[in-house]
Amino acid sequence: MVLALAAQGRNVALGELVAWRKDGLLPPLASCGAGNGRSYYWREPDIIARTEIAHDALRRHGRVDMAVVTLWLHGFSVAPAQLRRAWLYRAKSRKPPWVRAAAGPIPDVMAFMPGLPGVLLQAMIGMGAAVETEVRPSGAILALLDRALAALGETPRGNPRVAGQIWRAVQALAACLETSALIRESSDAEMLTAQRHLCAAMDFILAFREHEKERDVVEALGPSLFTAILTLLRSGQNTLLEAAMARIATANLKDDDVAPPEPLYAQA
Repeated sequence: MVLALAAQGRNVALGELVAWRKDGLLPPLASCGAGNGRSYYWREPDIIARTEIAHDALRRHGRVDMAVVTLWLHGFSVAPAQLRRAWLYRAKSRKPPWVRAAAGPIPDVMAFMPGLPGVLLQAMIGMGAAVETEVRPSGAILALLDRALAALGETPRGNPRVAGQIWRAVQALAACLETSALIRESSDAEMLTAQRHLCAAMDFILAFREHEKERDVVEALGPSLFTAILTLLRSGQNTLLEAAMARIATANLKDDDVAPPEPLYAQA
């Protein structure tokens, strides 16, 4: 493992790998043989990728809790109890959202979403524009999100301001929910189901990358997406969540013979 990481420019001492395993960043070792001939190894086929992400997260943030959350957002197995502790510590250590003057005009979404749904979305965008959080996705990531939403038929293609303003509203709500009882009271099954849906959503979004790094996209969008998905699960809104996943699955098929589904807001 040390040699494999060094070949990629990641210099890690054996003692660090031992510490990462004790911290839960790496899975337990398997063994075979007996006595002096016993050998230890990881049987997970994705152990190199997991170690790379753990290494980069620790170097980037310098905190085990951030590395635990990052591994979870990338779809790796983490003990739910450990994830809860790491997530709550991370949430409490962040600056809470604050209200500021909205920067610039708010995009008009009524042109592609008429009626009451458009009015409600317009109000949500207005509130999102007034709330600031510590995490500010770059313009490139917001443009990526716009391309993904446009592929689902949810926003006008080429207008990243709409996607950006919608994301601001989602992010502001997620920031508030992170410090609530949501994470602490969710069952292990709900956490794992939310992670599975998150991975499907992130795989879809990442398919529209141009020059953006995967880790930057996952760290910018993953926490809020996971919080939103877990909220839908906890509140019993499985129908809406499954409809969203079906939209993604249909878009992934890229089959021109498949009729486009109804907009999500009409199914809510």
